[in-house]
Amino acid sequence: MRKKGKDKNNLFSVEDLTYVFRLIRTNFLLILGIPLVFGAFGYLYVHQLTEIYGVKAQLLIDREKMYNYQAGLQKQLGYQDIYSDMRNQIRVLTSPDMIRTAIKRLDFNVSYYISGRLKDDVLKKGIPFKVQIEDLPKDMFGSKIDVKIIDWDKCKISYERNGVKKNTIVFYGRAKKTGDFTIQVIQTDNFRKNNYEGIRSNDYYIIYNSEQELVNKYLRSLEVVNLEYTSILELTLKSENPDRALVFLKELSDVYIKESNQYKYDQVDTTLVYIDRQLDKVIEDINDIEFKLDSFKIKRDIIDLSKESNLYFDKYRDYRDEKKQIRERVISLAALETYIARLDPNKDFVNPSSELSLSNDMTLQNLLVDLDELQSERQKKLQSLSKNSPTIIQLSEEIAMSKDELMDYISNSKSVLLEKLKLITAEINDYKSMLTGIPEKERDLLNITRKLDINEKMYLYLLERRANAEITRAGIYPEVSVIQTPTRMGVIGPNKFNYLMVFFLMGIFIAAVITFLKEVYFKKVSNLNDFTELSDVPVLGQIYQAKKDKSDLYVSVLGSPKSQLAENFRGIRTNLNYFLKEGQNKILLTSVAPGEGKTFCSLNLALIIANAGKKVLLLELDMHKPRIYRALEYTPVNGLSNYLSGQIAKEDAISKDVRENLDVAFCGPVPPNPSELIVGEKLKLMLDYASENYDYVILDTPPIGLISDALSLIELSDLAAFVFSTQTTRKQEISYVEGLIEKNDLQNYGAILNNVKSSRFKYYYSRYGYGYGYGYGYGYGYGSDYGDKPELDV
Repeated sequence: MRKKGKDKNNLFSVEDLTYVFRLIRTNFLLILGIPLVFGAFGYLYVHQLTEIYGVKAQLLIDREKMYNYQAGLQKQLGYQDIYSDMRNQIRVLTSPDMIRTAIKRLDFNVSYYISGRLKDDVLKKGIPFKVQIEDLPKDMFGSKIDVKIIDWDKCKISYERNGVKKNTIVFYGRAKKTGDFTIQVIQTDNFRKNNYEGIRSNDYYIIYNSEQELVNKYLRSLEVVNLEYTSILELTLKSENPDRALVFLKELSDVYIKESNQYKYDQVDTTLVYIDRQLDKVIEDINDIEFKLDSFKIKRDIIDLSKESNLYFDKYRDYRDEKKQIRERVISLAALETYIARLDPNKDFVNPSSELSLSNDMTLQNLLVDLDELQSERQKKLQSLSKNSPTIIQLSEEIAMSKDELMDYISNSKSVLLEKLKLITAEINDYKSMLTGIPEKERDLLNITRKLDINEKMYLYLLERRANAEITRAGIYPEVSVIQTPTRMGVIGPNKFNYLMVFFLMGIFIAAVITFLKEVYFKKVSNLNDFTELSDVPVLGQIYQAKKDKSDLYVSVLGSPKSQLAENFRGIRTNLNYFLKEGQNKILLTSVAPGEGKTFCSLNLALIIANAGKKVLLLELDMHKPRIYRALEYTPVNGLSNYLSGQIAKEDAISKDVRENLDVAFCGPVPPNPSELIVGEKLKLMLDYASENYDYVILDTPPIGLISDALSLIELSDLAAFVFSTQTTRKQEISYVEGLIEKNDLQNYGAILNNVKSSRFKYYYSRYGYGYGYGYGYGYGYGSDYGDKPELDV
């Protein structure tokens, strides 16, 4: 079959515009209605959405506020700037522990709501009562507890647990045990007589929130960003209750500022505790030495020493001092080695200034500082990461490596000092031998004096360090400051217009999809234009739809010769002259499905041709459901089934003069094997006889889409007319017929459109274009299933 198409040189044509216009016109209610319905649903949905408010605050992280001398002192004390990294600060601010600390300071456990018809409103201000609950079961966290004001003294509490609804009366200010928990309702200042009636008319309910749920809620709603090219952190919180959001954001800022300073205080306090402990020990040693010196001088009556003795003793003392220092360093190294060996890198901290006698060893101090930095960094990371995170594990490994390096350096330093100690001991022995002549009391005096001098120097050193630590602590200044207090941003969501547009566009899309599916898969052929758009099958004519006439149901072409129905069949009769060649007179009528009007068309076409004075034979070959005898109100003696089964001659199967110029070969008794009878030779003989003795032979056949009888009869006919009803015919049926035509290589075929809706334009078009007449709107279209009904399918 040749397929239709538009001119390739044109992107669109008038036919395209006409098709689009028709598509919109025929589906106007669908295209307009569905978007409107979706828009209505969208409006209801948007109306129920809770408005989300935004609250914003800004924090400044400024290291420049610290004076230079403070930075130097902190560096000496081993303080590390763990808040200098903006990304880490964002992690600290958004850590669950920080959020939990802020929530614990606030009374956010209970949320208050007012029930509405379409949506529930969050109580933001003017809460008329406060609810306190104790011993609430965990399964009731997040559940609704209704509060209904009864009068000025009491209210009604309702809730549901385990599928059981429970009610109790609670007097204001009195705790009431419900069996599941203890509840107390307290009136606020907003519970006044001037608004009592309004409060009483509302339906309130509360929801008790668990601490973890609140933490998760604020974690999801909080956003912290570092403003570009600044050290400013901007905190934005989204909440349905802006008042609570303001309070929470302020509390979170306060907690963060306090926590940012607490680490510095902890570092300085640890150093002060160590210095005080060392000072107590040195003071005790000094007092003991001074007491021994006084006792020694009194006991030995010592006044002065000779210059020679002073010289020897100076040398001896110097070497003894050096030996003492070396021994002190060895002891300190041993103590430090023991301390480091027992140090748990996951819990303890190393203070770089913990061993003051080793302060001159810069390498050792640097190793201690490195270890302290790694531990400080690990402590900082633990605020936002778990112990099992890769970052914490890596820092733990680096701490272990730094600890091993420090232990190796201490061991090597001890070995060097011990070798030096041997050399100094030898020198001391030499001077000792030189001092053999010096009185023993003079030597003892010098020993005591030396010890006193060493402890006095240690005392002065510790006092200096303690003063530095006190100055550092007093000068600690918050590096974090609030430069914008929490302020409202107004309503930031949801965007109701966008939601409405989504619903409306969704409605347009669904309407378009339904229209497309309807057009592609469910479109019915309503008129000649629709048919010619879908198929190139030539059209014999159209049968316009008209009202039923119960008194003359099937022969209305004779009962109303001037009716539109009669004119339609006259037009088909005229067009047959263009389809049938000389010597051709066998016309087969069939349809794809039952109920399309093939029998109605067969009968009325036969009647209208007979009315023109032509001898016509109508063959009722639809032996599965014979109906023509009922329509003609004629009771035949014999029929085609008797002839095809060999019971009678073909002439006896024809009922003569059923109507003027119309003979009919009725079906006769319905045979059990109609398909086998039709394909036999006897039918060919009947058709040859009919073709020779009649001007026209009309074959009424079964639906070709259900029964294969018509396929075999098409080969015996001169013209195959396919009847399509506008009430049932769709694109698939037309495609089926086209495939059948192409597959069987049919040469002479046409289509009859039945049940076409009439209009004023079509009336004139048919009248003057095709001569399909006019009349009194008298005729009928009939569509039914292929069942047992006395009427014919139309």
